Amino acid sequence: MLTATVAIVLVLSGLCVMAAMTNVAMERKMDVGLMKAIGGSMRRVLRLFLAEAALLGLAGGMIGAAAGIFLSVGLGKAVFGVAARPRLIVYPVAVALTIMVAILSAYPLRRLASIRPASVFRGEA
Repeated sequence: MLTATVAIVLVLSGLCVMAAMTNVAMERKMDVGLMKAIGGSMRRVLRLFLAEAALLGLAGGMIGAAAGIFLSVGLGKAVFGVAARPRLIVYPVAVALTIMVAILSAYPLRRLASIRPASVFRGEA
């Protein structure tokens, strides 16, 4: 039961990160247009936004993992009198979900990186 709850929380967190990256991408259309106008390639623009997403994901994952372990141990001792230890399956699942979120967040960024700079400056994109 607890593993299913953790999986649901991780999936929802991943969707939140994906939505945040979509929002960031849409807010930065002008920046992307400017980068492309001065010669930035689609690959370079994608790499920049994916690096930002990776750093956000890493920071959020570390904070979330630390808080989760702290809370599970603390609540386990307080409620049951025993310190709870996460199962080993949790770690590979968390890594797999992190990779999945990174791949899914690339979709809106790829669409954004393929826009034409002139259409951004005219306000069409």
